[in-house]
Amino acid sequence: LRFEDRNSMAHSIEARVPFLDHRLVEYAFSLPDDFKIHKAIPKYVLKEALRPVIPRCVYERRDKIGFRPDADATAKIASDSADDLVTHRSPLEDQWFSSAGVRDLIQMAPGRADLEAPLWRVMNLKWWLRSHWP
Repeated sequence: LRFEDRNSMAHSIEARVPFLDHRLVEYAFSLPDDFKIHKAIPKYVLKEALRPVIPRCVYERRDKIGFRPDADATAKIASDSADDLVTHRSPLEDQWFSSAGVRDLIQMAPGRADLEAPLWRVMNLKWWLRSHWP
């Protein structure tokens, strides 16, 4: 909910969370896993329940994604923190990250939406490692 709220407000969208009734949530948690994701189809039981009333194109849709962060904003944060991200290294960072690879990712990221998610993950993992295993 926290991410949904922040992302929707960042895009000036008033979002609703229609499936947050506690009875529905409790029921959904009680279902077997293959009812929730069946053969890589998310929300399987919901789609099956609504199959007679929703258009086929909605039922078969597989390209839906959530709000995407601004790739340029992530690249700017990484660029502003490049020295710290590349040179400051905890022992676990030494095992898991190549300084040259992190530097290359930071340099390639501006203007590349496809690199936003990997860059964001690298930055956050490095900072998380430092805060928990200095």
